[in-house]
Amino acid sequence: MASMNKRRGSAPAIEWPTAFLILFCYAAWLATGLLLWPSYPLLSLILLALIAALQSSLMHEVLHGHPTRNARVNEAFVFLPIGMVWPFRRFKTIHLRHHADERLTDPLDDPESYYQALWMHEELPPAMKFLLKVNNTMVGRLILGPWLSSIGFFIDDAKQIAAGDKAIRKAWLLHAIGLAVVIPIVTFGFGIPLWLYILVPVWLGQSLISIPPMPSISGRNTQKGARSSSNVRRSPSCSSTTTCISSITRARRLPGTDCRSCFASAARNGCG
Repeated sequence: MASMNKRRGSAPAIEWPTAFLILFCYAAWLATGLLLWPSYPLLSLILLALIAALQSSLMHEVLHGHPTRNARVNEAFVFLPIGMVWPFRRFKTIHLRHHADERLTDPLDDPESYYQALWMHEELPPAMKFLLKVNNTMVGRLILGPWLSSIGFFIDDAKQIAAGDKAIRKAWLLHAIGLAVVIPIVTFGFGIPLWLYILVPVWLGQSLISIPPMPSISGRNTQKGARSSSNVRRSPSCSSTTTCISSITRARRLPGTDCRSCFASAARNGCG
């Protein structure tokens, strides 16, 4: 912790490359919608999806303390939610909890885990198991992934707001203010129907950031019982874990069992 504080203290007051990239992101969004859309609508929709994915990645940089030392200033950099789905403060809270968790990928500890306790998976109705199995293919991840993760996230947050969580309510209020700016720009400034913007740039942008690289695995032991894959909640830029229900569901993670055995079983079954 001391070394981290020392690095932060020696960091520049503002990291200009990151700041310029954020400004470029919003400028490209405006230019694509205002100038390119009227003449090249299909190309514009694809570019807007790429820009939405870029903005999600920039949200990740901002929540980790970039490009300035001031958290409020950093939040202002990404205040306009052109990707529409994730309130910045909710993403920040969930993602920092994920980093603070020593049991990375543990479904009961890591809020961004793509895994699920075996008993939870076995209690799911067959239709949901089928959806999750499809979601573990690349095509399924691109088509179903954004909807499954977003719907689960919305339901959870709605329950917590109903239970009186003021921080989550404030995060959504701030998000609504940002949407009150973005939606008129999209519909009246760009002239793009809102449904089309959601179905292409928003959906495709979420799909792009859901494509996982090689898994990042923590070998921590656990005392929480059996584990399996198929947790569908996922934050905008976290793609450090990968899933395969058909194999990892059978890889029971018992007390004292190294998490990597689950991935080994998955690899033997052609997953990962």
